[in-house]
Amino acid sequence: MNNVSRVEDLRMLIPFQQFQEKVKALISEAAPILEKEINSNEDFSATELSVKLWMETVIGLLKTSFNFQNNHIERQFSLDYSSGARPELNSALSLPEKIKKKKAWLKGAVAGLQTKVNILSVCDNIINYDEKRLEEVKNYDTNEKLGLILRKLYKLPSESYYPVKELLEGNGLSFSSLVEPHELAITLKERDYIDLMGNGYARILVPGKLLVEDYERRLKAEEKATEKKSENKTMKNKTGKIFISHSSVNKDIVNKFCDLILHNGLNINVSQDVFNTSLEGSKPKTGEDFRNRIKDELMNAKIVLQFISKDYKESEVCLNEMGAAWVLSDNVMPLLIDKDEYEVGFIHSSTQQAQLHKKGDIFKLTDELIEKGVTGGGVKNEKLAQKIDEFIDWLSSHHAANTPKEVEAKTPTEGPRKGKENAKSPAENDVKMIRNYLESKKLTKISFSGLRHNVHSKFNDKFILDMIEKFPDEITRTRVQGGPGLEILYPDFEFN
Repeated sequence: MNNVSRVEDLRMLIPFQQFQEKVKALISEAAPILEKEINSNEDFSATELSVKLWMETVIGLLKTSFNFQNNHIERQFSLDYSSGARPELNSALSLPEKIKKKKAWLKGAVAGLQTKVNILSVCDNIINYDEKRLEEVKNYDTNEKLGLILRKLYKLPSESYYPVKELLEGNGLSFSSLVEPHELAITLKERDYIDLMGNGYARILVPGKLLVEDYERRLKAEEKATEKKSENKTMKNKTGKIFISHSSVNKDIVNKFCDLILHNGLNINVSQDVFNTSLEGSKPKTGEDFRNRIKDELMNAKIVLQFISKDYKESEVCLNEMGAAWVLSDNVMPLLIDKDEYEVGFIHSSTQQAQLHKKGDIFKLTDELIEKGVTGGGVKNEKLAQKIDEFIDWLSSHHAANTPKEVEAKTPTEGPRKGKENAKSPAENDVKMIRNYLESKKLTKISFSGLRHNVHSKFNDKFILDMIEKFPDEITRTRVQGGPGLEILYPDFEFN
């Protein structure tokens, strides 16, 4: 890049990829000449003409590809050409020797052209001129210049040597001294990061590659940390609430979590800062369009906590809510209620899920909430740990108390049942099991799939239909959440 003082004069006029494709085509055109067998009867002038035309095409491409007509690559390539294009072809040489010399020069020219393209690929301010980046580079100190050399050499094939001066100038650096690029290269060589050849031609060594890779890792870590800080800052500035997505069947668990973990552990004002339809403050007002309310809360939510269970998965409303949260909210955290494993669905198939019965998972969840600023402030670790223990103990006992158990058959009570005279209760344990489970959940209906998951796996569709036909006074067929289900007739239990 001799006699060129400004990177503006070096920038490309055509897209680098287009230039690359044209060079690739030229190298392909040279291949037949290089592969041609040397023949003592061949007309030397034909080979010489082919090489001459190829060279003129290269020079033409270089002239039209860069801003400065007498550009650096053209001049450098012309020098290469003039020094090797006219080998001594005296009459004493045989035709094969003349052709051999001409082909040897062409081979070197092809390799040189490919090297020029490689160098250009890492010269940012030539292939994609940028004023802002140019100003930044002009203020580089010595260490930043050394780092730039290593990063650019790292991207190039390490079996070749590349001119340090061209790499630096192509990225926007200018020098007060002609020896400065060489001095920078010597510094890197003394540290065993590069190997030098001739007048400032370098290739990167293994220690240099390791240094660049370490730098890239640290840079990515810093960028990730910056992104996280920005995300957390955005989270803290959000005016929305913590959105609780859950099945009404699991409201006791959800409310206990809100009380012990969110309120007592993280000092969150649950009545003001949490949207939970199982709490009075979050329930829709008379005449309010609840679908729009949910949409608004999701769009503005600081975070969405999804309490996923088998009941949740069987609820069309919950599944719609899950999908909406995935689309509308940037921060969705799935929490698994049940200990046994089950498919949580496509949306969360690659998401980290927390299991509520695992202490470590709840700690990770609360750490993330604290990091995102979704707390009431002043969180005390000792108190939080105590509340997590309380919640897990409560959850274990709650699950145990609500696990359906087979009950010994008893003789049906005499007399009418809630206005139904002489209704007889079947003695079979199967119906008793269903009744006990529904009573514990304060329900009168359950889906067929719910029976299989929550009461007993033996309840296939045929088994259930046979029961309904056999005991019409106790159970009848119905639809639950759009699917087949059964309903207990004349339940003994009262609802709150």
